[in-house]
Parts: sequence; structure tokens; C-alpha cells
Amino acid sequence: MKAILYMPKTEWTGIDGINDGNIETYKNNPMLSLTKEELQNSTDNAGKNNDGTYKKVIVEFNDFVLNPSEDLADYDFEKIKKVFSDERSFWDHYMENDRRAVEFFDNGLKILDSNSIRCMRISDINTTGLNGVGIDKSSPWNNLVENKGVSDKPGNKGGSFGIGKDAAFASSQLRIVFYSTINEEGVKAFKGTIKLPSYRKEDTQYIGRGSFSNPEEVRNPVFESISLDPDYSRGNQIGMDKYILGFKDDISHDDLRDAIVTSSIELDVEIWL
Repeated sequence: MKAILYMPKTEWTGIDGINDGNIETYKNNPMLSLTKEELQNSTDNAGKNNDGTYKKVIVEFNDFVLNPSEDLADYDFEKIKKVFSDERSFWDHYMENDRRAVEFFDNGLKILDSNSIRCMRISDINTTGLNGVGIDKSSPWNNLVENKGVSDKPGNKGGSFGIGKDAAFASSQLRIVFYSTINEEGVKAFKGTIKLPSYRKEDTQYIGRGSFSNPEEVRNPVFESISLDPDYSRGNQIGMDKYILGFKDDISHDDLRDAIVTSSIELDVEIWL
């Protein structure tokens, strides 16, 4: 098992529903929002040349397909299905009229039970990668992968409220995103995040937001550079890879290309499709 799914318990008795405001913000135009946020984040983390000038950032978008039960077996796939089933049972009982949560989990279970799941990989080159892995303070790694609503970017850089990362979750039918980086500090790290409603099972309540973590210590990432895309490897190149599981299947490859081109017009970044 390369990573285990950890779903934290809580003593809070209130319930967080399916309508996450940060995610819903990006649902009106998910692809434009996603590509704009990803390109902005990558350019904000541009690496530097020896003369102090910034490198030309390259961002690659690639949609691919996985067989969930086979290709996600090392990432606690059976527990993913169990969590979706437990969530579905709770929300079916809890809600009398609004069935959106039940429909979300029905669709998620259908995807997880299928033989193919569409995914999106977003990779950048000539960046710093995500620095600050494993430190107990604000850092690019913590603010993207771990924290909620936290941003510590300088004032001249885009995105100051820490919610832009939720554009990726708005384009995922499972609300699951994995992150892999090799940073300029020489650290390799891999971790995933799942953002679901809170739920109860028997006498235990869970917050719904979980992580795919190091099997030996759930607070830590897996200290490797891991690719979920079978046709891709970062090698030893500094940068970040983001994997969106259950990527929206109502967006064609051509529409995806158009959205990426449109959102990149104002940014000094090279796009690979």
C-alpha cells in the first residue's frame, strides 16, 4: 500500500453538507476556472535562472483513463468505495427532500464500480516545485495540500484567499485530487486530498475531508515522486504534478483545449496539450 485514506473523526455535532462554497464558486465555468488557477499557481512558483531572471514556465495538461480497481489498488481503493457507501447511507437517511448529496454519491459509486475513470494530469516545468514539505508553518506545500483557506503569497502574486485550489475539486466527480512534487529543496512528496461532506457512522462522526497519506504516519506524505498517469514520469525534474480523479466527462478534449488556450492568453506561460 503506497498511501492510505485517513478520514478524521470529530466531536463537533454540526454537519457540513455537499454544497461547499469554495468548490461551488468554480462550478459555473469549471474548465476556465481550473486552467486559469493552475496557470497562475505555476507562474507564481516560477524558478530562477543563474542571472536572477525568471524561467519560462511550461504547464502540461493531459487527460487519461485508469481502471479504478486495478490502478488505484495501492491507494486504498476499497476504503474509497466504503467511504462513498457510508456517506450515501448517511445522507439518504439524513435528508428528506434535497437529494443532491445522494445523487453525488450514487454517481461516484457508479464511477468507482466501472472499468474506467477519466483523470486529468497537470504538470509544470521550470518552477520551484512545492517547497516546505514537513514543516509546521505556512508553506507552498502545506497551503496547497494540507490547509484550508490559507494563502501566504506576496501581494504582487495572484490568489490571496487560499480557495483557488478548489477549482480542481470542482472539476472532479469524486472530489479527489493527488499532488506529487520534486521541489528545489531536494524533497520528493506525494499526497492526496478528498473533500466530501461530513457524515456519521454508528456513534462516530467524520469531518468528510480526508487525506491519502504515508501508511506509517498519516501526518506525512509518501516521500516519493509518484505518477498516476501510466504514460508519464517526472524523472528527477523539479516541479509539481496534480492528478484530478473522476475528471468531468461532459467536457470533450477539444473543449478542454479551447478553455486552456483562452485562459492562458494573459499569462507568460507555455502550454503543452
